[in-house]
Amino acid sequence: MIELLVVIAIIAILAAMLLPALAMAKKKAQQAACLSNQKQLAVGWMMYVGDNNEAVMNFSTTAGTSVDGLSWRVQANYVTAAPPSGLAGEPLYKWLFQEGYKEGAMFQYAPNPDIIHCPGDFRGRLAGGKFAWDSYAGAGSFPGGYVTDDPLLAQIKKATQLLHQSERILFVEECASQGGGLPYIENLNAWDMRPGNPKTPAGPFFTASWIDSTAAFHGPVSTFSFADGHAEARKWQSGLVVAFANSMNPNKYPNLNGPEGVAANAAKNDLYYVASRFATPENP
Repeated sequence: MIELLVVIAIIAILAAMLLPALAMAKKKAQQAACLSNQKQLAVGWMMYVGDNNEAVMNFSTTAGTSVDGLSWRVQANYVTAAPPSGLAGEPLYKWLFQEGYKEGAMFQYAPNPDIIHCPGDFRGRLAGGKFAWDSYAGAGSFPGGYVTDDPLLAQIKKATQLLHQSERILFVEECASQGGGLPYIENLNAWDMRPGNPKTPAGPFFTASWIDSTAAFHGPVSTFSFADGHAEARKWQSGLVVAFANSMNPNKYPNLNGPEGVAANAAKNDLYYVASRFATPENP
């Protein structure tokens, strides 16, 4: 009996040592898959630019075409095709997300709907039973983001406007928390931030602030793709930014002066990383 207890104790110790390592390996695998998704989206974006006289893709997710062209993907509630009979619940919602991607401009260049889903996206398990499947949003630097007279939030409409393509973000891994009354959560339209003025005497991008949330689906890390076709992962330095990213509080976006917004804005190193790579006419 004593020998059996010793063996059980040894097994328990080994399990305690191995489980964290296995969990870390799983997150690393999810991150690798996520980076692959991001790279495919970036390459698809570049191919679209080449076919459209350097015009960039519309990062709105609403239906139909506009002066800025067809949306890169279409929101699930704007899908025009009829779902197969018998689909319900999560299988139906996943089909809507996939079909919405197929009806958008990106599908022609990256014909795999699964690349808009990070395998680490946990929102479907935490959002009160809601379903979430789209893990990425286009940067609000491009059509589909803010439309304003503020030159710091003006849009880049031609790839030729980008003078530092290897340093300008295209797609952001986003953790939206709002469902808009729908049984699922989407990253609606583009991912936006207030980039701040790089010419501010107090320091570059000193006035930058978060608007939308990044994600932290595979540890304290989020992924980004860039206008030259590469993708990279950012390990957030501040636990405040990770908490802001992981929050499923539906009011975290407009509540920029509340605890989450203030805490995230205080993490200037992480904010600088994104703001300095967010393309604007002041920061091409």
